[in-house]
Amino acid sequence: MTNRPGEAYTYTNNWPHEPLIGNVPTASNVVWSVLSILLLLAAVGGLVWYRAARSAEEGPREIPSRNPLGDLVLTPSMRAVAKYCAVVVALFIVQVLLGAVVAHYTIEGDGFFGFPLAKYVPYSLARTWHIQTAVFWIATAFLGAGLFLAPVIGGKEPPYQRLGVNVLFGALLIVVVGSLTGEFLSIHQKLGLNAGFWFGHQGYEYVELGRVWQLALFGGLLLWLFLMVRAILPALHRQESRGLIGLLSMAIVAIGLFYGAGLLYGARSHLSVAEYWRWWVVHLWVEGSSKSSPPASWPSCSAAWGSSRDPARPVRSSPRPRSSSWGHPGTFHHLYFSGTPVSITAVGAVFSALEVVPLVLIGYEAMDTLRMGRAAPWVEHYRWPIRFFLGVTFWNLVGAGLFGFLINPRSLSTTCRA
Repeated sequence: MTNRPGEAYTYTNNWPHEPLIGNVPTASNVVWSVLSILLLLAAVGGLVWYRAARSAEEGPREIPSRNPLGDLVLTPSMRAVAKYCAVVVALFIVQVLLGAVVAHYTIEGDGFFGFPLAKYVPYSLARTWHIQTAVFWIATAFLGAGLFLAPVIGGKEPPYQRLGVNVLFGALLIVVVGSLTGEFLSIHQKLGLNAGFWFGHQGYEYVELGRVWQLALFGGLLLWLFLMVRAILPALHRQESRGLIGLLSMAIVAIGLFYGAGLLYGARSHLSVAEYWRWWVVHLWVEGSSKSSPPASWPSCSAAWGSSRDPARPVRSSPRPRSSSWGHPGTFHHLYFSGTPVSITAVGAVFSALEVVPLVLIGYEAMDTLRMGRAAPWVEHYRWPIRFFLGVTFWNLVGAGLFGFLINPRSLSTTCRA
């Protein structure tokens, strides 16, 4: 236990507490934990009031008489995205199987039903591959979905778009195969320290891949960013859908650039520096930037096509910007352990708790869209994607919202970890 100079509490403000050594929660921890709960209750009440007031003001919603995407014709680049889907399914299956292996190791230790699997795929490698294949299939799904929807949103396919889709696919395969192979060699101690960092295993969860493969993945994201922006750029000139297209554009730029935060530390950087930038990748790239894209994608497509082909109702703006604007300061809950001032941990506790509110709002929008099927039969064609999105928002609320809330306020996180 190391106290701050001249203070009776530690650099981490006595977090997590340990009664055996007299390390109890500080007054600031208790105050900001209580305030975060009060603000959460106030925000939930405000959300109910907001939805009730808005429903009364809007009145009946005007729904397009026909499917805005009913006349959609697949372009060559959209057809080329099919192989992305195959890779996503394959990586997902591999990830699930690796998860089963990792879980089984907790029972048998170093074998798999008698077979000495750990000799070839030890626990550290199975866990690394399990996490990396998850990152890869999720990233591939986002890239493929964006490339498929871009010509729809923009209204036409740019020249050489199919070539760009195929080049990016080849680059993704190189990154996946190269990084997984490098991690195998690194964990089996076939690479030296420097070579291991560049081509093998960096040693940090979620960014285990070697720096060369990390740079290659970042280059692929920049190529994807270029392909996306040039495809949807014409839609930004349409006044009717400019707001939603602008939101989608910001999400695309963030997805392309925020992964670069993982390059801001080196092999010999201090652990606190490396962990800081690593959490930028985990939270701001995965949970912040990537989640901004799906809520805006479908409305952007329907607005882009519906505004020019059918007098559709104005599409509501997605609540995701509220989640991002509240969620980004909420990432400060990862700095509880780093000796930051009370002001930083206070912001982390309050805004982490408030992330629950926009998550509820996103689920409401999905449910509202699902109900449109009663008035517009064509919406039934999309019932499964909408229901899937509704299910994702529900479990996002339960996992990131309710369960995550248990470790976000300072005093609650101290209690739960004790």
